[in-house]
Amino acid sequence: MVVMPQLTEETLELTTQRFLRGLRIGVLVISVAVLSTAALFRNLGAYHSLVAQFGAFAVAFALVMVEFVLLVRRKTWRRGRWAGVTAAYAAAWASGLTLPPGAVTTALDWVYGTTGWLGAILLLDLPIGYLVGFLLIHEADTVVLMMLGAPTELSILNATVAAVGALGFPFGTALGATASRSLARKAHQAAADAEAIQAEEAVAEAVHARRRERVADLANTAEPLLRGLADGTAKPVNPAVRRACAIEAARMRRLFAETDEVDNPLRHELEHCIDLADQRGVLVDFEVQGAWTAVPLLVRRALTDGPLQILATANSWARVTVVGSAGLVAVGAVGDCAPVDVVMDPAVPNVSFRAIFDQNVTWAEATWLITPSQPS
Repeated sequence: MVVMPQLTEETLELTTQRFLRGLRIGVLVISVAVLSTAALFRNLGAYHSLVAQFGAFAVAFALVMVEFVLLVRRKTWRRGRWAGVTAAYAAAWASGLTLPPGAVTTALDWVYGTTGWLGAILLLDLPIGYLVGFLLIHEADTVVLMMLGAPTELSILNATVAAVGALGFPFGTALGATASRSLARKAHQAAADAEAIQAEEAVAEAVHARRRERVADLANTAEPLLRGLADGTAKPVNPAVRRACAIEAARMRRLFAETDEVDNPLRHELEHCIDLADQRGVLVDFEVQGAWTAVPLLVRRALTDGPLQILATANSWARVTVVGSAGLVAVGAVGDCAPVDVVMDPAVPNVSFRAIFDQNVTWAEATWLITPSQPS
């Protein structure tokens, strides 16, 4: 089964932050430029309270510096953003209330255009609605401050024109952030799809390799038998040929069972061999005792080859037992059949086999001695 990569919120957030990083740097540069060219320092004598003005400027400067540190550390504002939003509004009110009459949104009102960029700094990584709300509240505050200063038609017109730059540019930046988030999601999904394709290809290659192994396993025994049946050198009327065919059929059935995902592969493969015997009308008694560790594939084949032959060639009855413990697994079988021919693979360690034939009855047992160093 292929495990599909998941589009988690954590990984998506990381991808989004990578896309937004360049935009955040641009907003920071603009904010620094706006503060460095503020009209505050060119008109110190025009303000009612320099303490309030410099306090507001200090707040704006502090927010910009915090954003610089966050960018360097590749972090976001998280919960601290709302304290920053409150501070930005407070700075705007402190500066606006100490402006000369009619100076709101004029050149003296340096904080008007600055606040929009502070909002962009604080809210750029959130959905666009947050920054839009911030700008609307900022504009509403500005309108209130303008009304308190007895506005004229000229000041209202000036405020309207000023709003285009003071609010429009930060809003445009928010649109860019929205587009970046959309691109980030698409890029992340594309990466997840690519990983899924790679995973599927890896599984397909593994399945193909396993199939080649299975064909190679059959080539040593089944292929010569099939070739003999095809060219007539092996006659179906020959009892030895029929016996060989029954054994190969059981091996193929076991081979197919090896690919099944089950909790106990050894028992599962034996049950498939027992099914073949049942279909031939052989009465089979199957008993399992104890519990054992996972048995590797090659070991399972070595343990089941003898019982498999008994089940495949028994005339009327057979008995199969599996006994397991933490240190040993034994598979035994007995049935009314001819002697079995089992050649142990030297590549499979710690597996022994013995068989006895007496009066048309064959008994066989394969034992696997589990050592601590063996992988399960």
